Amino acid sequence: MPYTFDADLSSALDAYLSAHSHLGDRDAAIAQLLREALTRGGYLGSTDEGKRPDELDSSNDG
Repeated sequence: MPYTFDADLSSALDAYLSAHSHLGDRDAAIAQLLREALTRGGYLGSTDEGKRPDELDSSNDG
């Protein structure tokens, strides 16, 4: 589905895609940006499970 963006958003999206070329296309870049923003905002659960309590020790503090 094609999207039309204002020039500033379109340029920013193109720059993001250039920096993250592994995403392949604008749709994938938009999906990635939305996933990050929605996860950060608490609207989408994180796929990062982290470490279980029994895996925690001073070697992985950071």
